[in-house]
Amino acid sequence: MNKSSTGWCFRNARGHFVMVETTLLYGNCSIVEGESLALFQAMKALTQSGISNVIFETDFKSVVDAITHFRGGSSEFSSLISHITNILSCNPNFTVKFIKRQANMIAHILARTAVSWPRRYTFESLLLCITTLLNNEMI
Repeated sequence: MNKSSTGWCFRNARGHFVMVETTLLYGNCSIVEGESLALFQAMKALTQSGISNVIFETDFKSVVDAITHFRGGSSEFSSLISHITNILSCNPNFTVKFIKRQANMIAHILARTAVSWPRRYTFESLLLCITTLLNNEMI
């Protein structure tokens, strides 16, 4: 059985921890689909929480490019990008931007950690596995 995982971290305007979410996915999922799915899940969760002014950062440039230049299509990736662009059109204070992978290590650690958990988890308390990275980024 193929597995992949996603993880995202939400911080406030000062960079302080608010929440994280991890998801274990079963089945075939390309890297670009996984990155898109994590972004989509984060957008849905924050929209449902009533949070309306967010900068979403991803280290996958092809996802940002696909959102910026969305042309449609019938693939799973195109469907995810369509959902993301719909959320962005309904939330004018949502922005997606590209960052270097070195600046996005918390999401990668969360995704690696999610492989050992059987489903989606949302945490509103700081996890030990990201504490050092988060503290280093605050300096």
